[in-house]
Amino acid sequence: MSYANPDRRFYSVPVADVSSIQGPKGKEGRLISIHVAATTTFTSGTAKIGTAANDDAFASFAFADLADTDSVCTDDGVTDTDAIIDPVIPADTQVEVTTANGGAGAGNMVIIIDWAR
Repeated sequence: MSYANPDRRFYSVPVADVSSIQGPKGKEGRLISIHVAATTTFTSGTAKIGTAANDDAFASFAFADLADTDSVCTDDGVTDTDAIIDPVIPADTQVEVTTANGGAGAGNMVIIIDWAR
C-alpha cells in the first residue's frame, strides 16, 4: 500500500490533557489535518502532536477563542496555516496528543492520518 491509496484514519479525541495514538504496525503515517470543535465556549488553546520526547514533533496548532459550536482546522486556510511541522510519522511510533487552553471550555479534536507502506 502506498500513499496513492493510503489507509486513512480519523482519530477522535477529547480536548483534554493527553491522549495517545498508535498506527498500524509497520506503517508510516502522514499527518493530514487537525480539527478542533468547541462544545462549550473555549478560551484560546494549542494542540500539539508529537512524541514523548518531543511534544510538537509533528504539529503545534494554535487557535483563538471559540464560541460554543465553533470549529477550526489546520487546512482551513485561515487558522495557523503552518501548524503542521513535519507530517511524516515514522512506523511504529506512539503519537502523543497534548492540548492546553486558557482555562475554560471543552471540545473534541479529530486528527486525520494516512498510513502506508
